[in-house]
Amino acid sequence: MKAILIGMAVMALVAISYLRGRSKLREVEQVDRHFTEKFQIEELLGSVSYQGGFPAIPRLTPLKVGLAGNSLVLYSLKGEAGSIPYRQIRKIEHFTTRTKANLKNKSVVFWGPFAPMIFKDKYRHFTLIKYTDIDNDENNLLLELKDSGTCREFSRQVSNSWSSFKKNSQ
Repeated sequence: MKAILIGMAVMALVAISYLRGRSKLREVEQVDRHFTEKFQIEELLGSVSYQGGFPAIPRLTPLKVGLAGNSLVLYSLKGEAGSIPYRQIRKIEHFTTRTKANLKNKSVVFWGPFAPMIFKDKYRHFTLIKYTDIDNDENNLLLELKDSGTCREFSRQVSNSWSSFKKNSQ
């Protein structure tokens, strides 16, 4: 009898988790749809980790980035959003940083020869967008991406969209 009650409780928890997850996915889709319509986003580039440099979104948070007709649109799932017009962008570049693993503080007795395999160097991939903000000040938007390939692809897409805007506006 106890096993049946425990099984029913587990099934109820699984069902509740499923329903909550499904409702969260619907909320994310609604936010995407709302900002796609509001800013008329043509292409959604995906999610990035925002590291700073955009006054409309003051906190470090995961962002979604999209390309609208003549601007780069950034928005969070909390409803914070803003755009950077292409005419204000000065430069787009990507770079990688490496933090070496500190093996000196790791116990050789405990980890043995496995320490170099467990504690590896950490690589972070960034795209930097230099632009002029509303107050006519130079500002830098720093976006972190998961790996080198997605960082290059993201930078390439934004650069291509920006350069095609520059060609059309001349």
